[in-house]
Amino acid sequence: MHLILYVSDASPPARAVLMLAEILQLEFDKQYINPVLREQDSLEMTQKNPMRTVPTLEDGEFCLADRYSKGQINLTPLRSIVSAPTFLGKLSQPSGSMVTNIEDAYRTLEAYLSQSKYLAGPEMTIADISAVATVCGIDGLHPIDKKR
Repeated sequence: MHLILYVSDASPPARAVLMLAEILQLEFDKQYINPVLREQDSLEMTQKNPMRTVPTLEDGEFCLADRYSKGQINLTPLRSIVSAPTFLGKLSQPSGSMVTNIEDAYRTLEAYLSQSKYLAGPEMTIADISAVATVCGIDGLHPIDKKR
């Protein structure tokens, strides 16, 4: 059986899973879902994932969505540690207050990384991968100062 990963480029969690899959050198087929066209609402996707979210991983009859699976490599630190540096939100055209919030988030991320190489402990975890995926999305709206 082969794995199918349903993703959207607009989804930071999907980008994080793609990064993790690359790190773990997993082989799978990528199926892009267009949220603008509401493709996640199709009967096929609703049957695979009633929450209609991406990423969704299909392995034969089994589908895994909105969770991190335990495997040979543990990239899941304690929940409270992961939650602290998580940056959430949707941005389209950043207003002045959004730019302020983005710059605050960048400073917070810098503060965490000035104390440790990784966000949630001495080794890379899903928190780091998720932060990179989110920052990559935000960077398109309000770029990081490359001099910092």
